[in-house]
Amino acid sequence: MWQRDVLTLDGWWIEPNGAAVHGSCGPLGCGHTAPPVGPDTESYLAALPGDTVLVRLRGHC
Repeated sequence: MWQRDVLTLDGWWIEPNGAAVHGSCGPLGCGHTAPPVGPDTESYLAALPGDTVLVRLRGHC
């Protein structure tokens, strides 16, 4: 399975290792709970509404 980072519909950037950053919160911390995406991004993406537009980006550093 291809593991990838996911930007959720509610503003979470979640890495395959489970590390999550919430776009609505500042750098001093977040009181929100990240959705359970983790390494199983395929299940998360498959459960999205049918009219969701998925965008795949490939970056290189």
